[in-house]
Amino acid sequence: LVAGYSCQTALKTKAVVESALGGVLFVDEAYALVGEEGKDSFGREALDTLLKMVEDFRTDLVVVLAGYSREMEKLFEANPGLRSRFPTVLEFDDYSPEELLEIAGQMLLQDVMMLSQAAEEKLRSVLRSLATGGAKPKPGEP
Repeated sequence: LVAGYSCQTALKTKAVVESALGGVLFVDEAYALVGEEGKDSFGREALDTLLKMVEDFRTDLVVVLAGYSREMEKLFEANPGLRSRFPTVLEFDDYSPEELLEIAGQMLLQDVMMLSQAAEEKLRSVLRSLATGGAKPKPGEP
């Protein structure tokens, strides 16, 4: 949505939104539009243009703003008009270590592979550590 120059950002955002009319516009990492300190002028221009077009085309467009919960909250705080235009919030819980282990096992089976018992125990330990905020082990560490 953001272009390299100020005037181009609104035009680029408008073109992207118009291409999505009659469908869905998915904006991943939407919080990046306001930047770290909420001072990204190009991102704000894109966001302002998006909000205007969401209002103008409310019957022809579905817009999904996606991102990490904490960062998305900052986005909503940076622009008071967002909450009224995006009133529905869906939040997905993180996978548990056991669910991630199951997913890894299924992915390996698709390639006709499987984890050894030792590898499964190590992966389970790493996933549990990451889930509780522990440090990620460096390559080669047991």
